[in-house]
Amino acid sequence: PAGDIARLIEEAECGASFSKGDAVGVADFISKLAADHPLRARLGANARAFSCQALPREQRMLEWRGLVSELQGAHPTDPQSQPDAIHIPSGAARPYFFRQSRAARRLAAADKSARDTVAKRQ
Repeated sequence: PAGDIARLIEEAECGASFSKGDAVGVADFISKLAADHPLRARLGANARAFSCQALPREQRMLEWRGLVSELQGAHPTDPQSQPDAIHIPSGAARPYFFRQSRAARRLAAADKSARDTVAKRQ
């Protein structure tokens, strides 16, 4: 798809973009990522390098904080949902961080749904 975000993703070689409603394309890409560890590692490294180069650390931390709040069901601009301070361990998104969270369960359910969609098509 056309657009600034799609162009940035393509230039940074850090993921894929999809047209609105392209659930099959998203499911196919998730399946491809699940099966290809080197691809996941390369896209992740490229995304990290791009974000570190393009965004100041403070902005990255605010965006990370907003994402975590959103995944936990809190609106990131709601003052009641904002802690006074946030601590993200070095190395950031370590697997244990999301292991027992609602966000992890939601993401796992979405991943299973995408895999089921691909399996039904085959």
